[in-house]
Amino acid sequence: LADEQQRSYFLTLFLGATFAMGALLVANLVIIRITAKVKATESQLHDFRETYRQLLENLNDGVYDFLPMAGRLEHSETYASMLGYKAQELGNDVESAKALIHPDDFEKAMQVFDEYRASHSPRYSNIFRMRHKDGSWRWILSRGIGTWDNKGNLVRLLGVHTDISEQKRHEEELRQLNQDLEGFIYIVSHDLRAPLVNLKGFASEVQ
Repeated sequence: LADEQQRSYFLTLFLGATFAMGALLVANLVIIRITAKVKATESQLHDFRETYRQLLENLNDGVYDFLPMAGRLEHSETYASMLGYKAQELGNDVESAKALIHPDDFEKAMQVFDEYRASHSPRYSNIFRMRHKDGSWRWILSRGIGTWDNKGNLVRLLGVHTDISEQKRHEEELRQLNQDLEGFIYIVSHDLRAPLVNLKGFASEVQ
């Protein structure tokens, strides 16, 4: 009976050790697979971040990420350099960005934003002037796409700033050219009016 119990003990001990080693082996294999997946994910994430970084650096538009609930405005280097600043000089609070908007454009710019936030429009588009570091004003086209929560609150606005100052300058030049042309036409028509009246009178006399 003692031998039987001893054999049962050693058999149980052997089976337990075998099971423990098998479980340990399986656990190690699972850990190795998980580690490999994590490394692959980290590598993909690193590649994505690098691609995103290069895209931002080579993009002429300034990218911004506005979080209204937190009052924060994350932005790319191009967003800041467009206004003559470095990214850290502008900071990330919304009030600093608002302070750069031209006083004559501020109310209209806020109105357009409030209408977009309230109506959940497909796209956000706004035009206003912002103060450059050198004191000049740059015309900015701000476009973005928003995200709302289930209560209808705008929680995120991801978009880009485009400097359209050159386009605005051409528009102003064209407007001035049209004014000059209209003035020239008026002067010419006024100067020709008197001779035409005289010719009309002379033709009546001849008739």
